[in-house]
Amino acid sequence: MPPKRGAKRQLSASAVTSVAQPASKKAKDPLREPHPFYKDAEEHGIVLRKYYPHEMSNDRARAYNNNELPRPIEELTSALADTSTARKGVKVGAAVVHWFKMDLRLSDNTSLRLASERAKDAGVPLIAMYIISPQDFEAHLTAPIRPQVKKKGYPEPIVAHKDVRERALTEYKRGLGREDL
Repeated sequence: MPPKRGAKRQLSASAVTSVAQPASKKAKDPLREPHPFYKDAEEHGIVLRKYYPHEMSNDRARAYNNNELPRPIEELTSALADTSTARKGVKVGAAVVHWFKMDLRLSDNTSLRLASERAKDAGVPLIAMYIISPQDFEAHLTAPIRPQVKKKGYPEPIVAHKDVRERALTEYKRGLGREDL
């Protein structure tokens, strides 16, 4: 939980009105105001503001429902459509890397299938990684023991073996066209 702030001296109402207020660069948007109960989540440790913004207000939710604001998924879909040609034009290098974020699903993993197809078409190896990220576990309020159990449950990374590491480095250099590295 965030540390509590010390009590600050309160100004009288007359002092507040007499103090010159600097002009704000932007007018305050009421749709950007946090939910009225946002402090409850912080006080009870339900959410870590280090990783997540304030919950949206009911007015902002209504604006999304009334199509007054574009929904984030619509903005993402639009950005993906706008950059589709550029992303398809990216050439495959020495390997294709797939990052398993929080699980190791193999049978129903669309991104793994697409990465595998891309690697196969380019004739390069597919490198699959599972990275234990303490920040992800912290942001999701996971018990501290869980990352330790996960770390113990997975075998030693294959790249830790000397011959595989050297072979991967050689392939990497070859893909860059730099045998002298």
